[in-house]
Amino acid sequence: MNRDRNRKFEVPRLKQGQGVEMTSPLRSMAAVGLAICLLAGCRGASSTVAKTETPFKMPNPMEWGANPDEPRKGEPERIVATWADTVRQTPGEPAERGFGGRLYFYDHGADPIEVDGRLVVYAFDESGRDPTDHRPTRRFVFPPDQLPKNMSVSEIGPSYSVWLPWGTVDAAPTHVSLIARFEPVRGGGLVVSDQARQRLPGNGLAPVGETMIAESTKATTVRQAGFEERTGAKPATVPAQEEEPRKRLTTTTIKLNR
Repeated sequence: MNRDRNRKFEVPRLKQGQGVEMTSPLRSMAAVGLAICLLAGCRGASSTVAKTETPFKMPNPMEWGANPDEPRKGEPERIVATWADTVRQTPGEPAERGFGGRLYFYDHGADPIEVDGRLVVYAFDESGRDPTDHRPTRRFVFPPDQLPKNMSVSEIGPSYSVWLPWGTVDAAPTHVSLIARFEPVRGGGLVVSDQARQRLPGNGLAPVGETMIAESTKATTVRQAGFEERTGAKPATVPAQEEEPRKRLTTTTIKLNR
């Protein structure tokens, strides 16, 4: 009993052979292979998640607070104008013929835009006109403060409607060429539409299906156009016509229903 009490207990040491077995090449290769498999699995899972997730898109600060239902404003690059001969009928007054137009303005996009500027429509009476004479017979002006009153919004987008009077229906029929030019308020280049040649009936005979514009005696002024009557001035191009003396200007007020 005394011998057992005096005996010292020692922790057994690993033999040299046992140490080699714990760090054998087979076990090291297995550990390396397991690590490679784990890394490949993590990368594959992350790639799958990246493909299915929706990428984050930073909102455009310029679009904050914008109403998608409101017409987009901008600087136009082209004008698309459509014209039709019309007759305006006012109680107690002779019927007046003229042209009704609808104009669309476009920038680089495919949808019409709202514009801010001055619209000028040049009208050339083609009856016996010299091909070298570039003077407009009449010039209809819609100033920047008046043009918004001519705008309306449809499914296509914003457009501008104008009325160009051309005397009574008793006058002789004729052909008139129309060119619209827009001058932006905030600068930028001038925009000119294609020339459109329109036939204007006359002699009191209105063709079947002609558009009639009826007016009441309580009509209010919603559109104004100032135009220049053709005079004996020297021939000039359309832009030069802007510089003619003001004493040759004649202004008319057009009254239509709202």
